[in-house]
Amino acid sequence: MHALPPLLLALVLALVSRPLAAQAPERLPPLPGAAAPGEPTTVRLSVSSLTGTEDLALRALVRWGDQDLQTELTDDGSTPGDLPSDGIWVGVLTGPPVDAVHLRLVLERTAQPPVEVYEGLEGVQGPEDRLSWSLDLGLASGEAPRATRISAPYIARRLQEVDARSAVASYGWLLVLGAWLSWLGERWLRRRAERRTGTALVRR
Repeated sequence: MHALPPLLLALVLALVSRPLAAQAPERLPPLPGAAAPGEPTTVRLSVSSLTGTEDLALRALVRWGDQDLQTELTDDGSTPGDLPSDGIWVGVLTGPPVDAVHLRLVLERTAQPPVEVYEGLEGVQGPEDRLSWSLDLGLASGEAPRATRISAPYIARRLQEVDARSAVASYGWLLVLGAWLSWLGERWLRRRAERRTGTALVRR
């Protein structure tokens, strides 16, 4: 059997391998929650505070990719999904897809200079993400105000109202229970006194 000429062999190998080389690899679908290329990313900021919030203003300064963004956090219900005067300050930022942002929270109060209460690099998960903090104004400890990252915001003022209502209800039930026990005790003593009086009369 004669061997194929080298030129013919190279041509056969090229024809056989050509469809394989031309076949493009399949593109994997995006992960669940991941932002599609070019899809805007929205980050919702929430800051909870327990005390002294009437004259409070919060501003977020964010380095988003190659641009600087800022937004004011409010508690007046102007942001969609925010309940007015519930002790949670809310702000929303939207920009091109990013994996992380550098964020600073600045506290502003009447007749006081602005104070930076938080600074850090925050990862962004998916096209919509939420970042939350708890704000301590330092009124009880005497320390400088600071914000601490938390997993989810809590309705600070509503919790205080619930605690106050629970305390009032507990005191009310205690008063009712005390009055009922007092009435039962008085009734029992009266019956006992009547029995003693009746026994004494019988003996006479």
